[in-house]
Amino acid sequence: MPTRIVVVEDDKDLAELLSYHLRKEGFETHTCLRGTELLGLTLDYDLAILDIMLPDLDGFRIAQYMKSNERLKDIPIIFLTAKDLERDKLRGFSLGA
Repeated sequence: MPTRIVVVEDDKDLAELLSYHLRKEGFETHTCLRGTELLGLTLDYDLAILDIMLPDLDGFRIAQYMKSNERLKDIPIIFLTAKDLERDKLRGFSLGA
Protein backbone atom coordinates (compact mmCIF):
# COMPACT_ATOMS: atom_id res chain seq x y z
CA MET A 1 0.00 0.00 0.00
CA PRO A 2 1.43 3.41 -0.92
CA THR A 3 2.19 6.01 1.74
CA ARG A 4 -0.83 8.29 2.14
CA ILE A 5 -0.14 12.01 2.48
CA VAL A 6 -2.67 14.73 3.24
CA VAL A 7 -1.77 18.20 1.96
CA VAL A 8 -3.49 21.15 3.63
CA GLU A 9 -2.80 24.25 1.52
CA ASP A 10 -5.22 27.05 0.65
CA ASP A 11 -3.42 27.99 -2.56
CA LYS A 12 -5.12 25.58 -4.94
CA ASP A 13 -2.37 25.75 -7.58
CA LEU A 14 0.37 25.04 -5.04
CA ALA A 15 -1.65 22.21 -3.48
CA GLU A 16 -2.19 20.63 -6.90
CA LEU A 17 1.47 21.02 -7.87
CA LEU A 18 2.70 19.46 -4.62
CA SER A 19 0.18 16.62 -4.88
CA TYR A 20 1.14 16.00 -8.50
CA HIS A 21 4.82 15.62 -7.64
CA LEU A 22 4.07 13.40 -4.64
CA ARG A 23 1.83 11.12 -6.75
CA LYS A 24 4.55 11.01 -9.41
CA GLU A 25 6.86 9.57 -6.72
CA GLY A 26 4.31 6.89 -5.84
CA PHE A 27 2.53 8.50 -2.88
CA GLU A 28 -1.23 8.59 -2.50
CA THR A 29 -2.42 12.14 -1.77
CA HIS A 30 -5.50 13.91 -0.51
CA THR A 31 -5.74 17.70 -0.67
CA CYS A 32 -7.63 19.99 1.71
CA LEU A 33 -7.93 23.69 0.89
CA ARG A 34 -9.12 24.56 4.41
CA GLY A 35 -8.03 23.35 7.83
CA THR A 36 -11.56 22.38 8.80
CA GLU A 37 -11.62 19.92 5.88
CA LEU A 38 -8.78 18.00 7.50
CA LEU A 39 -10.62 17.81 10.82
CA GLY A 40 -13.58 16.20 9.07
CA LEU A 41 -11.57 13.51 7.27
CA THR A 42 -12.24 9.93 8.21
CA LEU A 43 -9.45 8.49 6.07
CA ASP A 44 -6.20 7.48 7.65
CA TYR A 45 -2.97 8.98 6.38
CA ASP A 46 0.73 8.53 7.09
CA LEU A 47 1.95 12.13 6.85
CA ALA A 48 0.40 15.60 7.03
CA ILE A 49 1.86 18.56 5.15
CA LEU A 50 0.33 21.69 6.63
CA ASP A 51 0.39 25.29 5.52
CA ILE A 52 0.59 27.55 8.57
CA MET A 53 -1.39 30.46 7.13
CA LEU A 54 -4.88 29.20 6.29
CA PRO A 55 -8.12 31.17 6.11
CA ASP A 56 -9.95 29.24 8.82
CA LEU A 57 -7.68 27.28 11.18
CA ASP A 58 -3.96 27.94 11.05
CA GLY A 59 -1.54 25.05 10.76
CA PHE A 60 -0.44 25.44 14.38
CA ARG A 61 -4.00 24.88 15.62
CA ILE A 62 -4.40 21.88 13.32
CA ALA A 63 -1.15 20.40 14.68
CA GLN A 64 -2.37 20.95 18.26
CA TYR A 65 -5.61 19.17 17.41
CA MET A 66 -3.79 16.28 15.77
CA LYS A 67 -1.38 15.80 18.67
CA SER A 68 -4.27 15.80 21.18
CA ASN A 69 -6.30 13.27 19.18
CA GLU A 70 -5.55 9.64 20.01
CA ARG A 71 -6.07 8.49 16.40
CA LEU A 72 -3.93 11.27 14.86
CA LYS A 73 -1.22 11.96 17.45
CA ASP A 74 1.47 9.75 15.89
CA ILE A 75 1.12 11.10 12.34
CA PRO A 76 4.24 13.08 11.37
CA ILE A 77 3.71 16.72 10.41
CA ILE A 78 5.68 18.87 7.99
CA PHE A 79 4.89 22.58 7.86
CA LEU A 80 4.97 24.19 4.42
CA THR A 81 4.99 27.95 4.76
CA ALA A 82 6.48 31.24 3.71
CA LYS A 83 6.95 32.17 7.39
CA ASP A 84 10.62 32.22 8.27
CA LEU A 85 10.75 33.72 11.74
CA GLU A 86 12.69 31.77 14.33
CA ARG A 87 9.74 31.82 16.75
CA ASP A 88 7.50 30.21 14.13
CA LYS A 89 10.02 27.44 13.54
CA LEU A 90 10.37 26.85 17.28
CA ARG A 91 6.60 26.79 17.71
CA GLY A 92 6.31 24.23 14.93
CA PHE A 93 8.94 22.02 16.52
CA SER A 94 7.27 22.34 19.92
CA LEU A 95 4.04 21.08 18.34
CA GLY A 96 5.77 17.98 17.05
CA ALA A 97 6.55 18.97 13.46
